Amino acid sequence: MIDLYPFSGFTVAVLGLNDEGRTAATALRLSGATVWAWDDDEGRRKAAAAEGIPLKNLYECDWREPVSLVIEAAIAHEGKDAHPIVALARQAGAEVIGDAELLIRAQRDAAYIGISGHHAPATVALLAYILQLSGQECEWTGGPAPADGRPRTALSLHPLDLGGTYILDMPASKLDITFSITFDVAVYAGGGGGGEKLKMLFHRQTDPRSAVVFADDDAGTALLAHLRAAGDQIIVPVSLRQAAEGGVYLKNDWLIDDREGKRIEVIDLGVSGRYDAPGRREAALLAYAAATAHGIAPPAVMACLNSYDFSAPDRGRLQA
Repeated sequence: MIDLYPFSGFTVAVLGLNDEGRTAATALRLSGATVWAWDDDEGRRKAAAAEGIPLKNLYECDWREPVSLVIEAAIAHEGKDAHPIVALARQAGAEVIGDAELLIRAQRDAAYIGISGHHAPATVALLAYILQLSGQECEWTGGPAPADGRPRTALSLHPLDLGGTYILDMPASKLDITFSITFDVAVYAGGGGGGEKLKMLFHRQTDPRSAVVFADDDAGTALLAHLRAAGDQIIVPVSLRQAAEGGVYLKNDWLIDDREGKRIEVIDLGVSGRYDAPGRREAALLAYAAATAHGIAPPAVMACLNSYDFSAPDRGRLQA
């Protein structure tokens, strides 16, 4: 669990007590913060109280005291549809943030890779495997559930020092409650959801930081145009449908690396059959682009793609 020492001595409210919120509340409490936790569901409140999480009715509290309101990503927090407690916090001047924001404020020395979109879970797991097998220390959220069945949340991860990498599944609902992360590699993994929020995934990126963009939908096309107009970071388009100049693409089952304009044939994804299921080739191309952008040598990534087992019980974690 992450030590949230920057919040020690401060009052922090937490709204939502599923896995994400309970972990945040526990990490804050153990780090010396005064925690006010609440969920509209009585059953979740009782379960949180049984874990030692302090409860407080956030509809009736003095909002001059909390410096922050930490919310689960699923809680509405925009405009007129915002949860009433979110509105109360904002009216009082408290910041509204998510657990990924807490992570970055406590773990500033690590590198960060953010992945948002439909193919994010498979890409997260495959990328984590590539980094681990290549000798890098990494932790990640999202991906298939671990053996104990509890999803990985940002604050349940292990602390990482300089040289370690956090790979974060960043749904669009988290992007506007995460302000401090500038991802070393940011990946749009397709699906189209998120609209204007998707631009926040590439927040303050500058060269040599990289933007990996799935180009086979309208959202990806729009993102590429936006990023190219800004010209701030290294842009790596990814496509299964057509040649992606300066990027990574699929041609006759071959993964082609054109990042240096050389159209290198890296690996035939059709040989083993492991990449024939829906979504696996997308994950392979996106993970390859992200891993190489992060500094992993292409031959090492190729070897990892050849050995990855999609059926492993804890995909992403190296198996004994």
